[in-house]
Amino acid sequence: RLQTTPSCHLLGLGFAMMINMISLKQAEWR
Repeated sequence: RLQTTPSCHLLGLGFAMMINMISLKQAEWR
């Protein structure tokens, strides 16, 4: 029931962190 929400939240958090890291790397490459 509520066991799917925590995993989804973690997945979204990881995705956001990945995007942040990519954007940081792009800023460094500029």
